[in-house]
Amino acid sequence: MRKSLTLVLMLILVLGITGIALATANPFSDVPPGHWSYSAIQKLVAAKIIDCEEGAFNGDRTVTRYEMAAITATAVAHMDKANAEQKTLINKLITEYKDELKKMNVRVSNLEEKTSRFAITGSARLKLDDATHAGTDNFGGVSSDLTYTANDNQHFAVDMTATYKIGAGWFLKYENLWERSIKYPNNTDADTFEYLQNEGIQSYVTGPIGAGNLSLGRVSYAPAYGLVYNRQASGAHYTWGNDVKTTITWARTNYDAVLRGAAISVAVNQNTNAKLAYEGIRYGGSEESGDYSGGKIWIDDGYNYYAPENGVYWEAGFDTKVADNLKVTLVGAKSNVVSNYSNKAYLAQLKYREADTKVVGSGDVFAEYRKIPTKAVYDRGSSNDYYCIDFKGIRLGFDYVISPNTKFTAVYMNGKDADTETVDLRLYRGQFEWFF
Repeated sequence: MRKSLTLVLMLILVLGITGIALATANPFSDVPPGHWSYSAIQKLVAAKIIDCEEGAFNGDRTVTRYEMAAITATAVAHMDKANAEQKTLINKLITEYKDELKKMNVRVSNLEEKTSRFAITGSARLKLDDATHAGTDNFGGVSSDLTYTANDNQHFAVDMTATYKIGAGWFLKYENLWERSIKYPNNTDADTFEYLQNEGIQSYVTGPIGAGNLSLGRVSYAPAYGLVYNRQASGAHYTWGNDVKTTITWARTNYDAVLRGAAISVAVNQNTNAKLAYEGIRYGGSEESGDYSGGKIWIDDGYNYYAPENGVYWEAGFDTKVADNLKVTLVGAKSNVVSNYSNKAYLAQLKYREADTKVVGSGDVFAEYRKIPTKAVYDRGSSNDYYCIDFKGIRLGFDYVISPNTKFTAVYMNGKDADTETVDLRLYRGQFEWFF
């Protein structure tokens, strides 16, 4: 009898000690209903010390000690917004949940700050092109920067953009493109698509100044519809307006040419937009005369015949819905570059529906006619396309979202070179893109 009583007492003692230890160590035990912590949190929410979005905890349901400690950590992070009474309340919460806060307070507050300020977005791309030039796969040394090149463009690429919220409406943005050829992954020849590319495409800060927004740094620049210029420009860009949006650019091109640009976009109505753009470009950094006319050639040594040229470039166009889900875009461009070739470019597109990467099964179909001589535009390299310059012909294709954030694109192009209209050009493309 005595042994049995002793055993029972020992079990009670052991279980009691274990229960106390578990209650102390378990941060996931509930805070009892009616505990003063709930009313304290409600007061801090009402005072906006703690931001409470719709559906979030605001003191009206049971939570664990760990959850209450996390909420307390949020209050600590916003202590500077609290008055004396509210600081006393926060300190009382700190005392109550000091054990939990010792383990996660700093980590939680830092994580909240970083995740609200930093974001990464981007895409991955698998492109498979089969292109022919005059009936062969050999394109014969045409500049890779601006137009078709000696080998099919078959590559895998990752394009990532990091955005950091500085504060007061200002952001720091950096975009990097990593691209590797599938056919020739270790070749570094920049004059073909046989290369590895790792380039910082954009790097700039942007934020509100006065009635508009100012961007400083290297920015992807495609005024109007990007027919004349679709590349990067390093300098200052200032934009203002809503229905009538105006952008002034004071920058340099990727070829170190001085660029002065202006673009206007007008929302005519809910279905129609009209756009106008001007670029004055001078290579060599000289601004003595302020004269951007004359069409002087940047470099023309017989090798890089399609190099961009100095001059004045104009672009104008509009897009409008002519029926449900049917959109028409018409664009024209002209330069003052003097040449044996035309200095006028045209683009017309008819597009049915619009692919939405968040909606599986959505897609679009497009038909396009292009005539883009080399002397009519400056630089369209970032369009990442064959025949973006010196092409006259059709471009047909479709986009289809096969799974969430995954899009397939098919393209067919057929035409001739726009300058001489003597060389046959043809392209077949299959492309997958994954967005994140």
